[in-house]
Amino acid sequence: MFFSYSTDGPVRPEALSGHDEPLPLPGIAPDELVVTSLRQIEGKEVKRTVKTAVKRISRTLSLAPHLISHWDQQRLISLELEVQTSAPGRYQLSLWLEATDSRGDWVPAYLVQSAQWLEPGQHAWQLPMDQGLLAKQGLTPPYRLAAITLADQSRMAPLLEVTPKLAL
Repeated sequence: MFFSYSTDGPVRPEALSGHDEPLPLPGIAPDELVVTSLRQIEGKEVKRTVKTAVKRISRTLSLAPHLISHWDQQRLISLELEVQTSAPGRYQLSLWLEATDSRGDWVPAYLVQSAQWLEPGQHAWQLPMDQGLLAKQGLTPPYRLAAITLADQSRMAPLLEVTPKLAL
């Protein structure tokens, strides 16, 4: 898709033509963005044009709206998330876990990162927790999920970043 921007705001070339398909613009590839600005400098109109590459990102991985936490006697053993992939590839899942300190304040406690090859379909992604690390820091339940990041490593594309502040 082609986009052209000017100082008057965004303009889609296909909107100008009344066609559903984008019009081919001379000298502009499908993955380029062209920004043109017009300014008055010392009484003369100056036109500046910048052309830059734009990476198209397809949503190849999505996250189900639920999370399963596995516990063993008040110890968080693992977290499990359900993901749906639409294309084969190597995907990365990162989670920030917060815990309460001795004053009862929420503090960043644990970053869990996992990457794996997934084929198209629905998958359960299990993330083990290191109880020794949490205990060594003196952090105890309750825990909460502070951030989730999904990335498509095959296409070097970020897919999702959310901060749910979800209590476990």
